[in-house]
Amino acid sequence: MAGSAYDGPRGSALDLDDPYAPLPPLPMAPATAIAALAPPEPALLGPIAPGTITLIRGPRGLGKSWLALAMARAVAAGEGLLGWQGRAAPVLHVDAAMSGAALGARLRAMGAPPPGLAVMGDKPLDLGDTMDQARFIGELPEGGMLVLDGLALLMPPGRGGARRWRGFCDWLRMLRLDGQAVVLVDHTSRPQVEALADTLITLKPVRDGERIAFAAEIVSRHALPAADRAFAARLDLADGTARWSREGAVAADPALREVVDAASKGGTVRDIAARLGLATATAWRRLNRARALGLIAEDRQGETGGTGETGAETQPMPPDDGPAETGETAKQTVARPSNGVPEGSLPGRSPSWSREIYASLQAAE
Repeated sequence: MAGSAYDGPRGSALDLDDPYAPLPPLPMAPATAIAALAPPEPALLGPIAPGTITLIRGPRGLGKSWLALAMARAVAAGEGLLGWQGRAAPVLHVDAAMSGAALGARLRAMGAPPPGLAVMGDKPLDLGDTMDQARFIGELPEGGMLVLDGLALLMPPGRGGARRWRGFCDWLRMLRLDGQAVVLVDHTSRPQVEALADTLITLKPVRDGERIAFAAEIVSRHALPAADRAFAARLDLADGTARWSREGAVAADPALREVVDAASKGGTVRDIAARLGLATATAWRRLNRARALGLIAEDRQGETGGTGETGAETQPMPPDDGPAETGETAKQTVARPSNGVPEGSLPGRSPSWSREIYASLQAAE
């Protein structure tokens, strides 16, 4: 890093070897300028809108790829899906794992493909590489929708993994700023992508011996009706034709239905837990999930079921006296090393103290 420098703001040069050199200012804008921005465009389909990033996640074999392809087709055709009305826009659908023949079979099951839908299947791509990112820019439909199914293959592991994921997220930010609606499909939790997404669609299994079925839970930065935050979807392929149906989430999840019914009778978290024979923490988690999905209403006092008691979902989290619903075990708290700096001995917030630490680290190298 010796002798390196780059042009800072307003034509100044910042010497990276000088810890006392002025740092470039952070890019900021007045709140009045942000408030004057044009309102977002109408949705293309349900929670998917131009200038947003949507992540569909869930276990393998649950129907994520079927759902993503059905969404792409509905937007390209301007048709409805799962109770959502579609607004016509060009779509590019990329499936990193499925062959063209398999994609063609699924498209035929959904009906005649609309002319506004372009599909790419089973092609080697590396969206952590700027060359492949640049190749996509020329192919993306303006004001349209991009579906990327299979992030594990579209972002293959390699050297500099953290740097590659940062570059991929920066590319997604650029697409969002350009007004693209981006839909990502993945079976693995990736915190950096989840934090960037405007909408998370989580699919969970629903028992159905004959059809593809899942429960969908949607969390979005945009306002959604309560009915669109949680529902169950089923895909019937009995005669080779894809037919989607939708029902309320409570009907598809017995545990959720049980806690919603119990909350409708009122009571505190411990009352409801005792009534259902659950650990208090388990009851609290289920109630909190039902409230987040809009399945439990609050009155003006924040009470559950209007009983006049303290609302179950407004109470603080009780002590965890039982295992979590997802099967995770309690994590032991481990003290972090202080790196030789006693607590409370950090220097004051003078403008140069962080640079002094940086300079000492450079000298030690």
